[in-house]
Amino acid sequence: MIICCDIDDTITNMNHIWLKRVNAEYGTSYQYKDIAYWGFFGDLQKKGLDVFKYLEMDDFYDEITIYPNAVSVLEHMVSSGHKVYLVTATDVYNPALQHKINCVLKHFNPDIINRSNVVITQDKSIANGDILIDDKLETCLEWRSRGKSIYLPSQPWNQLSNGFSNCKQQPFSENEENDTMNERWLQLGEQLNLKFN
Repeated sequence: MIICCDIDDTITNMNHIWLKRVNAEYGTSYQYKDIAYWGFFGDLQKKGLDVFKYLEMDDFYDEITIYPNAVSVLEHMVSSGHKVYLVTATDVYNPALQHKINCVLKHFNPDIINRSNVVITQDKSIANGDILIDDKLETCLEWRSRGKSIYLPSQPWNQLSNGFSNCKQQPFSENEENDTMNERWLQLGEQLNLKFN
């Protein structure tokens, strides 16, 4: 089985750090729950806050946490005979891209998940696999329309519409003090192990 797994806000806490940086630099008081739609940061940029600059800074990725349970679950999938690819929609010209990938991969056993497991694309619909794990609702809907299995970790920006309500989501956390994604990866691992056995 081929599993494609998103990086940002799926195996990492990127938006927590992004929001922390925005609030610190601009004196705003946005909360995690305020990121209620995919274009939240783009709208801040349009309002004159230079928020996309952080994505091009190496030290931004140094602050981001990789969820240990995500690492364990993904490595277990590979050890169980499945192929795992970390698929990210990152600009290939981003000067911090190499550092971002290095910051992610340093948490994995390089004999299990390494550079050959990383896919960089602007359009995840061209990736092909059996399962997608991603926080972007539109990407999951596109994969589901092709008959693929998806796991959508609940986040404020991807709350389900009625047409997609048959997909189970774990509740999202509203602030960085109560980030439950690591625990949800453990639950996902239990679900996937049952499916894989």
